[in-house]
Amino acid sequence: MVKLQKALHEHIHNLDDLVNERTAQLEKLLEEIRHLSATDGLTGCYNRRALQDKLPEEIERAQRYHRPLAVVFMDIDHFKQFNDQHGHQLGDEVLRSAAKHVAGTLRQGVDWIARYGGEEFVLVLPETPLEAAIAIAHRLCDALPEHAVPNPRGGSVYISASFGVTAYRPSEDALALLSRADTLVYQAKSAGRQQVVAGA
Repeated sequence: MVKLQKALHEHIHNLDDLVNERTAQLEKLLEEIRHLSATDGLTGCYNRRALQDKLPEEIERAQRYHRPLAVVFMDIDHFKQFNDQHGHQLGDEVLRSAAKHVAGTLRQGVDWIARYGGEEFVLVLPETPLEAAIAIAHRLCDALPEHAVPNPRGGSVYISASFGVTAYRPSEDALALLSRADTLVYQAKSAGRQQVVAGA
């Protein structure tokens, strides 16, 4: 009887270990799925869905604590023409390279970048007043054309981008904030591209 109880106890203990191990594996897989569902597969930035989930949280935080929040809309210039001329493979590399360069200039764990769609990106800058966000956009606007992307056919290609910069207004929602930034980047493109247009 004692042997039976001991064997049963060991069996239950082994089952507990197995359940704990499987639970840990499942949690890891779920975390990977959550990460993949929020990430743009090409650039590694957040995707539009993640932007729609995370930006309202940033707005709520800014409103609750009366802290500044800025948004920069970035649109790579002449991208369709670039794709037609150089092909989609190089176009994809341009998007990856631009996103990596921009992400590398942001404050880790504070600022973040999302691919809005196509060649459009949104930079979300918590704890950042409009003037500081404008300075960031100008630095990126100046730096991107100096950033060479190797061309498999030989040489390198250079890109530029247009920027729309705005700041959160109390009581507005994410849609209004993004819409204003989108209007401003459109103004930058209409005015000749490779420039920054800002508005409060």
